[in-house]
Amino acid sequence: MSKERNIILVDCFNTIFLRKQSPNDVLYSWAEKVGEKYLIEPAFIYNLFRKYRIKLCKKQFFTNGETEFEFDKALELLAKHLNLKLKKKFDLENFVANTKALYIETEQENFYLNENVINLLNKFKLEGKKIYLVSDFFCSNDVILKWFKHFEIDNLFTKLFVSCDYKKTKFSGKLYRQVIKELNESPRKMMMIGDNKYSDIFKARIRGIKAMHINTKYEKSSKDLKTKLKFGNNKLYFDELFSKYGKNYNYSNYAFPLYIFTKRLYENLRAENKKHVFFLSREGQFLKKLFDKYCEVLKIRGGIDNEYNITSHYLYASRNSLQAGTLKPLEEETFKYIFKSAMFGLSIRNFLITLTFTDGQIEEIAKSLKLNIDKVTRNFNNSKQFKALKQNKLFQEIYEKKRLDQTSAFKLYMESFGVDFYEEGLTIVDIGFNGTMQALFNNFFNGKVKIKGYYIGSLKKGSENSVKYGLLYDKYNKKQLGNSINYHNKHYYEQICRADHSRVDNYEIIDGKPIVIFDKKIDENKVYQEFIKPLQEQILDKFEKIANKDYLALSNIEAEGTKYYYKLVVKKSKQDVDWLIKSQDCYHDNFAVIGYSMKQFKRSLRRVGFKIWDLGFIVKSYIKAHNLRYKL
Repeated sequence: MSKERNIILVDCFNTIFLRKQSPNDVLYSWAEKVGEKYLIEPAFIYNLFRKYRIKLCKKQFFTNGETEFEFDKALELLAKHLNLKLKKKFDLENFVANTKALYIETEQENFYLNENVINLLNKFKLEGKKIYLVSDFFCSNDVILKWFKHFEIDNLFTKLFVSCDYKKTKFSGKLYRQVIKELNESPRKMMMIGDNKYSDIFKARIRGIKAMHINTKYEKSSKDLKTKLKFGNNKLYFDELFSKYGKNYNYSNYAFPLYIFTKRLYENLRAENKKHVFFLSREGQFLKKLFDKYCEVLKIRGGIDNEYNITSHYLYASRNSLQAGTLKPLEEETFKYIFKSAMFGLSIRNFLITLTFTDGQIEEIAKSLKLNIDKVTRNFNNSKQFKALKQNKLFQEIYEKKRLDQTSAFKLYMESFGVDFYEEGLTIVDIGFNGTMQALFNNFFNGKVKIKGYYIGSLKKGSENSVKYGLLYDKYNKKQLGNSINYHNKHYYEQICRADHSRVDNYEIIDGKPIVIFDKKIDENKVYQEFIKPLQEQILDKFEKIANKDYLALSNIEAEGTKYYYKLVVKKSKQDVDWLIKSQDCYHDNFAVIGYSMKQFKRSLRRVGFKIWDLGFIVKSYIKAHNLRYKL
C-alpha cells in the first residue's frame, strides 16, 4: 500500500462486527425482549417496526434522495401506534429509551469481532495511520461507540461517521463527500475497507478513494422466523394442545374461547383501573378460576402489569335470590322479569318457587286459595289465578315479611365485601346473554350505582348507568373478531362452567352475619363430579399453557384461538355429544319455568340434530373462520 494512504476508512457491520444470527433474526429477538417487558406479541412489534422503517425510508428518499431512517423516529411512531391500540397507556419517552436500550443489548449479544480486520486495524494504528469508521446505520454514533467500548476497540478510532447523524449514506456516495470535506484531506490519502461491493468499494472508488474488499459470510434468516412472524409462536404449540385431549374431550378446546374471553376481560378491567370484580354464581365460579390463573401467570411473567392489582370476588346470587332481595311493596311490584321468562305460561306454584317461598308456605297458600296451583296459565300476569293470589291475605303477609327480610339480608351480604359500590361502581362477570341479573342489581341499588357487566355473550343493550359488554359475542358489536363464530353453541358455556354447588335460594341473617342459603331440592353434585369437573380440569390445564405462551396485548391468539374454536365445532366427536347430553340430564331451571329446561332441546336435537345444527354453522361461517387475519 502506498505510503500516502494514511487515512483508513472502515465499515462496521459484516466488517468489524460479524453476526451470529441474521439481522432479521436479531430484530425478532429484540421484539421478543420488548414484548416481554411490555407484554406485547413480538410478531406484532417486528412487523410494525418494519412498516414504519419503510415509511421513513420512503419519506427520506423523496425529501433528499437518501434511504436511511432514524431509529428513534421509528420507535416514536411505534410507541404512538401502540398507545392507540393498547388500553393501558405508557410514557412515550420512556418507551423509546427502554426499547432502544434493549436493541443495543440484543445486537451486542449477537456480535463477535472479525479478528482478521481487528488485527489489520491494530497494524495500521501502530504505523501511525488514523482510522475512521464510515457506516450506514440507523442509530447515531454513540450507539456504535458503546459497542466498541464493550469490545474494547474504541481506542482504534479517531472519529465515527454514521449515516444517521448526517442524513447521508455511503450507498448514495454523499457520506464519502462529507468525510472528505470534514477531514479536509485528499481522497488519494484515504483507503476504504468494507464488505459491500457497491457501497464500500464501487462508491468509494468513484470518489477517488482506494478500496479493499473483505469477504464475509452472511448469516441467513432462520427457517422458523417465517413461522414465528405468521403465527406469533403459537401455531405449533397450539396444535400440540389441540391433540393432547382430542381423543377424549375435544371440548377441552373451549380453553381457547375462554382464554380470549378472560384476556379481553382483564384488558378492559386494567384500562379502567378497576380494583374489584365480582363473578356471579354459578357459572362465575369457573370463570373466576380462569381469571385468577391468568392474573397469576401475568404476575410470574412480570413486566408493566406488576403495578396493577385487582381483587376478584365470588358473589353468591341467582335470579331467584336477587328477585327476592329486590322486591318492592306488592302494590308497586310488577314481577316483569318473572313474567318475561314465562312467555309460554306460568303456574302459581312455579311463581312462588321463583320468589323463594318454602314448600310449607306454598302448601299453606294453596289451602287458603282453594285453586289448582299447578295449572299453567298463559298471560299469567293478567289471569284470575294471579289476581286471586295477590288478594290472598296469607300471601300478602308472607310476601311482605320475605321482602323485608331478603332485602336486609342481601344488603348486609353486599356490605360484607367491604366495597363502596356508590363510589367505585359494581363490575360483574357472568355467562350472560339476556342480562337479567344485572337488571336486578340495578333495581337493588335504585339505579344509583354504575354497573358494568362483562359476559361471554350479550343479546341486550344496556343503559348509560348499566353498561353491558359481550366479550365473545355481542349483538351490538358485530365487528368484534370472531363475533359471529362465537355465537354458535353459546349455551354450552352454561354446561361447561357449572359450579360445585346448587342454586342460591335466598339469604338469612344469623348472629348479625349474612348467610347464603342454597336450594337443596336438586343435588347436581354427582353430575358435576362425574362429568363437569374432569372437563374443567382439562380446560384449566390447557388454559394455563396458553397463558404461559401468549403475551397480554395485541397478540395473534384472538385469530388463532377463534380458528381452533371453529375446528372444535367441525370435529365434534361422539364423546362430545355424549358428554353434552349426559351433562344436560340434570340441568334444572329454577326461575319461572321450573324443570329440566334442556329436555325438549335434547329431544329435538339429540345426535342427528347436533350434526344438522353444526352443519348450518359450518356452511354459514366457513369463509369467516378461514379469512381471519391479524391486522397491525
